[in-house]
Amino acid sequence: MDEDFSYLDALAARAADIDHTFSQALIGSKEGAIQTTRTRGLIGSMIGSASTEFERANQARAAAIQDIAVQITQLSIAHAEHIVGLVAGSDIRDVAERHLKFTLDRLDADARRRVETQNLNMRRISLLARSMRDANDWDMSSSLLRARESVDSNKSLSMDSRGYKSQSERFTKLHIRGLGVTVLIDLIIMMSDAQQFTVYGFDGEIQGVMERDEYEVNREQHFHPQARRYLAPVRK
Repeated sequence: MDEDFSYLDALAARAADIDHTFSQALIGSKEGAIQTTRTRGLIGSMIGSASTEFERANQARAAAIQDIAVQITQLSIAHAEHIVGLVAGSDIRDVAERHLKFTLDRLDADARRRVETQNLNMRRISLLARSMRDANDWDMSSSLLRARESVDSNKSLSMDSRGYKSQSERFTKLHIRGLGVTVLIDLIIMMSDAQQFTVYGFDGEIQGVMERDEYEVNREQHFHPQARRYLAPVRK
């Protein structure tokens, strides 16, 4: 049974890889703008050059993340239909689409916040760079070095809805996996008229029985983004 749900981990891992590439692109864009300024002396263009590259990286990330989010949503819809034995109607699919939009909005807002943080750091670097007289100053300035390192240290920080900071790759991975789990479980509940549901682990073992009216109360505890269980309606 575990193989049936392997898409959750596989697509979440791919999303984390995309976020890692995005973080590296932020560093590369920062260093590219700095090196161009260092060699050509065009300090005034540093901020604009970096900002343009940051935005390109963000657009590429957004497109790739959206593709994965759509995939995991469609696969979860298909699995819910298989478990319940019914085809999801338009109203049910609308719920899945709302979950998809919410997740994409959260991930997009997070990425844009990180880009804005890098733009602010580049302004600091640009101000410091104006006092650099030669290559030795670029290499020896401790304040410039700290400013450059701040871009690297902040590139991979995300913030959840409660304000807790976490590594961006884990943040993205949990949001994408959580999308898949939420769509799967919510649709099973919505598509079935059963009052009881058997709780199965992904390996097929029975973990208990949940009443319909217990679902909302126990949802966050039992069906969080890292959950490895699902529901199936109890047939009469």
